[in-house]
This record gives sequence, C-alpha cells and structure tokens, in this order.
Amino acid sequence: MINSIDFDSIYRSHLYWDRKDTFGLGKIFKDLKAGDILLDPFCGGGTPIVAALQRGARVIASDINPMALFLSRVLISPVALFALKEAFKKVENYTARSILENYSILCPKCGKKIYFNYLKWNNDALKRVPESVYLSCHHCGLNKQVSLSKEEITRQIHLSNIEPKHWFPTDPICGRNRTAAKYFCELFTGRNLTSLSILHNSIEKISSVRCRDILHYVFTGMLFDCSLMQNSLTNPLSSSSGLSGGWLSPGFYIHQASQEKNIWKVFVNRFKGVLRCKIKINSIIDCLRISGSIEDFESSCNEAYIYQSDFLNISFPKKLHIKHVFLDPPSDIDYIGLSNFWSCWLGMDSSIQADWLQGGISNKENAEKLFKLLLKIGENTDSSCIITLFCNSKKEGFYEITEAIFKKAGYELSTATPIWESNIQNSARPFSSGIYLSIKKRSKKLKAAGFDAQFKIDRQKLNELKFFSRVAAFLHPDSSPEEIFRQTANLIKSQMVILLSKIEYSELGSWISDSEINRKAYQRLALTFFKRIFSKDGFRIVAADKDRFDDSKLDNSGIDSCDLVTTLPMPCGLAKGTDFVAEDNNGCQIYFCFYEEKKADQLKQISKRIFEEDKDRLQKLCFLILPNHQQLFKCRKWEWSDNWPRGFFVEFEKLAAKAKLIDDICFGRLAEEKPKTGYDLKPEDKIRLFNAKVLSNMPVGAKSSPEYFLLRFKAPELKYVLPGQFLMVDTLSYAGRKSIEKSISLYHSSFEKDTSISDNPVDLAPVSFLKRPFGIYRSYHKNFKLNCFKNIALPSTLAGITEILFPHEFEILYKLVEDGTGTNELRKMKQNSMFQVLGPLGKETDLSRWQTDGIDEVHLIGGGVGMAPLIFFGQALRYYSFKVKAFIGVNNLDTLPYDAPATQNLRKSYLFIDDLLSIGLNKDDIHLAYEKQNAVSDIYAKLLDRGLLEKNFYKGLVISQYQSYIAGLNKRENILVISCGPIPMMKSLSEITSKLNIPMKVLMEKRMGCGIGVCMSCVCRTKKNDIKQYSRVCTDGPLFDSNDIDWNKIGI
Repeated sequence: MINSIDFDSIYRSHLYWDRKDTFGLGKIFKDLKAGDILLDPFCGGGTPIVAALQRGARVIASDINPMALFLSRVLISPVALFALKEAFKKVENYTARSILENYSILCPKCGKKIYFNYLKWNNDALKRVPESVYLSCHHCGLNKQVSLSKEEITRQIHLSNIEPKHWFPTDPICGRNRTAAKYFCELFTGRNLTSLSILHNSIEKISSVRCRDILHYVFTGMLFDCSLMQNSLTNPLSSSSGLSGGWLSPGFYIHQASQEKNIWKVFVNRFKGVLRCKIKINSIIDCLRISGSIEDFESSCNEAYIYQSDFLNISFPKKLHIKHVFLDPPSDIDYIGLSNFWSCWLGMDSSIQADWLQGGISNKENAEKLFKLLLKIGENTDSSCIITLFCNSKKEGFYEITEAIFKKAGYELSTATPIWESNIQNSARPFSSGIYLSIKKRSKKLKAAGFDAQFKIDRQKLNELKFFSRVAAFLHPDSSPEEIFRQTANLIKSQMVILLSKIEYSELGSWISDSEINRKAYQRLALTFFKRIFSKDGFRIVAADKDRFDDSKLDNSGIDSCDLVTTLPMPCGLAKGTDFVAEDNNGCQIYFCFYEEKKADQLKQISKRIFEEDKDRLQKLCFLILPNHQQLFKCRKWEWSDNWPRGFFVEFEKLAAKAKLIDDICFGRLAEEKPKTGYDLKPEDKIRLFNAKVLSNMPVGAKSSPEYFLLRFKAPELKYVLPGQFLMVDTLSYAGRKSIEKSISLYHSSFEKDTSISDNPVDLAPVSFLKRPFGIYRSYHKNFKLNCFKNIALPSTLAGITEILFPHEFEILYKLVEDGTGTNELRKMKQNSMFQVLGPLGKETDLSRWQTDGIDEVHLIGGGVGMAPLIFFGQALRYYSFKVKAFIGVNNLDTLPYDAPATQNLRKSYLFIDDLLSIGLNKDDIHLAYEKQNAVSDIYAKLLDRGLLEKNFYKGLVISQYQSYIAGLNKRENILVISCGPIPMMKSLSEITSKLNIPMKVLMEKRMGCGIGVCMSCVCRTKKNDIKQYSRVCTDGPLFDSNDIDWNKIGI
C-alpha cells in the first residue's frame, strides 16, 4: 500500500490540480481484487489509476482533456531507470552549459563565476527592475540573498531580454483566464523563454518515446516555477526537493514581485522528484500494457485502456463486469483552459470544450449531467458495482442537491470518507471539506423497466430459480444471500433475471439452507453439461449413481439430466464408487467423480483400480470434477499425484463455458463472464528459485564432436510451466557454484591478511555468473508415459478443458557454443548434480482457447535448436486434440542421431523426429529440410526406415519447403503457425503467412540477464495499434504475434 510519504513523491511530481491521495484511495478501493475492473471517466492526473493498478485491478479511464491523458499515461507507465537516467544525461550534455551561462554572476564574496538560483524582480506599472539574487557558491560556501549593484542590474536586464533562437509556442491565452498577458510566452522573461526553448529542443531529440514523454512530464511540471507567476513577496516556493507546492491560485497572474528561476537548476531538481516517483511506480506496477480500443481490452489481459472521451460518451465493456466506478468531476477550475499553459509546448489541440461546466455539482446543468451519467452507469453495471463520487464544495444546499440526484437515479448514500488520511473528524456539514461518497443502488432487488410487481411466477420457473440459486450457493460457500443473489443472476437466462428480482433475500436464504441439496444441484448441472459435450464427441452417459443427483426438491427444475439419472444403471464392477460413466461406440470408457475432501481415500482407490486395469492403453480414463480454480491447482500438484494416479481433472467454470459454446440458447447467461486464463496462483507460486536434480545429460549428434546436449532434470518444486515460457538455469552445479564462491572469498581474504596470493591460488578460467534462459524441450508427468497420448480415448471437445498433473521432470536442449562459458559448464553437469533454476518465466498462453478462436490445425516450424521449445508446444497441442504438423530445418542430418536410454540399453534415436512421433504426430505430418549430409552417412535411409515419407524430405531451407507446402493447400482458414529459429527465417515466414492471411506466432530468443524484466537486455522492437515501442521478451513474450514484431528494426 502506498503510504503518505510515497504519495507525496507521486502527487508532487506534477502540478496538475486536485490529485487524490493514493493512500486514501487504497482504502476506497479496498474491495478491488486482482482482475477486477475500475472505470474512471474523469481520470485527471492519474492517481486513482495508480491506486487501482496497485491492487492488481484493471482500469478503463478517460478524460476530455488531452493533457490529463498524457499525464496519466506517463505517470502509470513503468520505465527502465537506467535508460531514463541516460536520457537525462543526453539532455544535460546538449544544454546544461548553454542554459547556465544565462544565469551567471560573480560571487560577491570570492569573486568567482557561479550560477544563481533565482532573481527577484519588482514589477510596477512603468518598468520591471531586478532587486536581488539568491545564490549558493560552491567555492566559498556563501548561501544567501544579496542585493545587486547598478552595473549588475543593467547586465541582468539585458540578459533577461534575450530572444529565443529555437521554437517556442505563441498560443494565445483564451477565456476568462486571460489577464495582462495575451500569450503564454509573455508569462516568461526572455531569458527563461530562451532557456526553455533550448531545453525543449534537446528533449525532442531523445529517441526513446517513453523517456522523452517522461522528460516532457518533467518539463511541463516545471513551467509554473519558471514563470513570472511565482510570487516573491513572501518566501519563494522551494524546488530544492524537486517537488513544488503546487499552482495554488489557478490563473495567469503576473505578480508585482516575481522571481526568475534558474531553468537548469529547476529542471534538475524536478527531474530528481519525478525519478523518485518512477522508482515508486516501478515497485508497484511492474508490467503495464495499455490497449488501443475497448475491444482489445476485452479480448486481452491488458491492464489498462486510456482514451479521450467526454464523460457522457464513455465506453463500457460488453463482456466484462465493472467492479468500481470512480467519479471525480472538475470543481470550480477551468482545467482545459489552464492546461493549455502546458499542452501548447506539446502541440496538443487547445480548441477542445468540456461539457462539464465550472461550478461543480451546484451548477444545475452539471447536476443534470451527473444524473444522466449515473443512469448510464446503472444501465451498464450490475447491482454489485460500487460507485464513489468525490465532492468538494462548501456551498449552501450542496448536500441536499447531491442526495436528491442519487435518489432520482436510484442510488442511496452508503459511506462518506474524508479525502486526506489526517482528516478523520466528522464535520457538522459532510461537505465542508473534500470527501468521498460511496453509493449503491437503492433497491435490494434487480430492477427492470416496466416490471409488474404483481406478476405471479410460474411454478416451473420458480423451481428453476431455486435450482440455480442452490448451484450458486455451492460454488460460493459462506457467502451472504446478497452475494448468492448476484451469482444466481449470472447463471440464469436473461429473461429470468426479471423474475429473480421479485425474490426477497430472506426467501432466497431458505432455499439454500441445505448444503447437501446444494451439492446435488451442482452435480446435476455438471452432468447436464457433460451430456451436451458428449453429444459432440460420440460419447454417451451409460451409468450414474442416482443418490448423487436425485432429490425431490430438485424435481421439475428444467434441467434435462433429471430424467436421465432415473433410467441409468448404477456404476458397478470397475466403475464401482464413481458418480457416472461415459462410453463411446468403440468401448472406450471415462469414469467421473466429484471431488469431496472427505472422500479422498475412496477416490484414491477408484483411480488406482482403473489405472491398474487400463495400464498404458488410455482407453479407460478417470476424471475428477472440481468446483473452482483454487481446488484444481491444489490437486494438480505433484505432491498430490498418488491421490489420483494417472487421472484427469476438469473445473466447473470451464465446463460451463464449453457447454454454453455448444448450446448458447439452453444455458442462457452461463459463463458470460470472461473465463479465467492461466492458473490462480499466489505471487510466490508464480516465479520461484528452486533446486533441480540432474537425471541425465547426454550428447546429441556426432560422437566425436556433439553439437547438442539434452539435459533431463527433476524439479518437483516447479508447480507448472506452460508452452512458450522458459527457465533461467544456473550453468554450474550447486557444489560448483559454492566452490567458486569459496575460491573468490579466499582470494580476497589473502589481500586483507597481506599474505601471498600463491597461498590461495585462484583458477582464472572464465566463469558464468548469470543464469541462462532455456525453453522446455519436453515435460514428463508422473504415471504418464511420453507416448501415452498417441492412442488416448479423450473426446476432442472435452480435451480443451481437461487438465492433468503438473509435470515433475523436464528436458532442455542446448547447443554447445565453442568457447562459450555457460554451455561448456552445463555439459559438465553429472547425474544427481543439484543446480538452481528460476521460473517459470514469460507470459502465459492458454492454448485451449485457440480452439474457441476457430483454430484446429497448428504448424510448428523450427530452425535448428529453435525446434526445441516447439516440441513442448506439440506435446500440449496434441493433448488438446489439435492437428499438428512439424517442419524441421537443420543444417546437417548428422546432428540428429543420439543414444537415448531404453529399458536396459541405449537405443539409437533421432532428435526431434522420435520426440514428435512419441507425442502423437503421424509420420506423414513430419517434414524435414536439411542443407547438407555427410557423404558416408546413412541417416537419410534410416529415417525412411522410421516411416517418414520421402516426399517430406527437402534439401534446402525450411522456408522454401513450407512455402511450397502451404501453396498447395486448398483450405487454410483454421491454421495457425508457430515458429522459432533464426530471425531471417521467421521474418520470411511472417511475410509468407501475412500474404495468405494465416495467423502466426513467433518465439523470440534473446540474450537475457535477469529474465524478469528488470535489466532490459532482451528488448525487441514491436508495434501494436500503430504505436512502435520496445517490448521485453522475458515478460511481454517470448511468444508474440508475428505482426506485432517490427522485423525491419528487430536488431536495433
């Protein structure tokens, strides 16, 4: 949580008015959880966005003021601090000396040239006269304000009137803000205007967009400090901390006694303040992706969508639910007119007119607009949405006006919270100071226009409402009736919501009081879902335990599995103890059990019995049905494997989503909320440093000089890793690393003790100190053989939502680099050696969702060692029943053979080829392109003996082979390409697929120092929504859409 000290660095980083206390906002947003959405149609300076992002929430923010949007985007965006400091140094080298010379003066004490802090001017009706100067001499230590001599006065008047040689804005001051000055440039002395133009010109030369924007943020934040609007009648506001007290009197007033500050010193101090702000922002917002449209925001996991809009034309997501709406409309300040003082330097449109008028809510027009806004919010949010309105008015009757608006729009006041943490006393009038008002919909029932309160609910529809409320109660145990009410509304058909609104909470509570009936309702609904899914895959339910589904209180609920369970036989024999059984026409059977903690021992015996009967044929499968994400994650852990040996898992929410896709009409609003992706993990479970144990480390290729090595290791602590993710691997064993550290320690101690270095000799051979990134080649799951999915009887529709145990053993393939420190250390790893691994790293990708997007065939195209991580993709894709074709490009066929361990002896295997065959690819789906083959080699013939088709061999580049293959296809609509390898290869493939409108994803490989997005060594040039930027491969990837890569600048 941001405390008041941290907030000070954020709040004071710019002078935009009325920035709210992020510490207080953290309390206002206490109900926001990770993934929840905040809507902010008056985003202003951006602090509410920071407070929401800090809680893991997503944000939709808008403002009509382009300056507000700029400040918000810059404020919330993390930045590489090293790059920012380097950008500042470039500006310093460009301009510091030339600007400082404009503020030079001789120290009255030591006579040496120094640069003053500020000059005090006295402005009367006739002329402006410099009176005194405040200086700090680093030569003699003089630090005070001193009067100017007549000669120095003449000199300073001359310097203050110099004219700029670089561009500066000449925009007029419009509206009621206009005073004696007609143009913004008249608010500065000639000297300061000249210095600002020099500084602005140098900032424009910074190539990094993000760093340039931050320097513009610093630049605009200092403009008020550098203008004639600074009042020096009293002690001037200090900017020594880099943070100014603010634009206290909004307006453009040139004071009688003003001060002219040293531009460069102000810029340096303000940069230091903004740098502290960015350090704090980096610590709370480690990754930020901003969508370019509401559609992109809905279809992605991006954290924010920030756009320009008037508050009455804001965008609401169609598929996502808004959790909190924060309203902070302008008070009695002309935000846009005053912002033009800054925006004119950035070339922004100054003609925009705001619909919200000055005067706050007390203005009748504004009150009516607030009413319309609340109505619009009500139409696009559900009853659980919280609305917070910030108010700051002392006008008489303001409280009554605001309360009347709430009531008229159907809301009532819930809580009132002071804006500042220190303001904890209740005042006589709630609005005597800034205050947050939280409001909620007045009725406890869902309202609908035209609803007849006297309407009698049909008995069957009433039973349906009872049924789904019981399902909601089971899925959300220990929830209040209000929450169950909301969750039920998310389950039932849209037309049933009106009927639900007639039910009182007390009546709803009586329906859900029996937990056992709630469980049976949940299980009966799940059975209905499976029946729909099986209808697509040729399976049917052949047995069911009636006692698990049947209850008279659930009759006539409209759920079609009710009649089904009464006509089916009980599971018996091998299926004894299961809840229901499905079978296809070939006799393949799937046994289903609902998870209950109290039945853990029974479930273990059931799965063990079926496992022993089926062995490795996978024609008899065990499925465990879990109610939520958290329970699914727990059961998939390696430590839990003996409780459900070689079993499968399915989560209710994904089951509901799949059933809705099949039969949208029958299942109404079910799973209308965006399904979760990835895994519901605590932060400490996502990325961890853990120990791994070497199982084997074998060479691949020619025995005399192997080019590749295959390292297999065991890592039970690695909870999960998905295709496209990677690990950072220590290339020295744990013992080897300790030995190096000990040797270095002895070496240093020899200096401290002044002993001979020869007493503690040190091996001066190169040693790696950074971990190396590696993608997973293959994963192994306990009780599942690698080739088990070749003949699995898993229905394809069900496969997309099915999970198995997390893997516990992994392989990485690495290429030996001549004179490479890390890979040569790695090849020396012995069996049973322990080493450290950091992971899983990289962005998660939910492969099963590609089926929802219409993809049913995936082409894996790899060049050299780039094929290695694609094997892991193929393993997962085959599990999800995708059609997979592989195109392998190698330089030499002799790099493929190696001795793989068999049951007793070593057998000859072929890299990539045998691995693809073992994960279930057909022999005619594997294509091989090679550039050369040794004259005496028989590998070509042996691969043909393996069953590979001769037509699938190609001598040349894999790009040419694939281009010829894809050109011969008549249907390409449902194909996705995934590629990894040399940049030129992927660039050419991107051109080929783009011309044919085939989607393509690429796995980018870059050198990395940390793997977690801090060192910025792995950035690549990307473009999205026509915005070019640098993306971190380790956190934004490594899997990217090929169209998002700027291939022409990929090496920059």
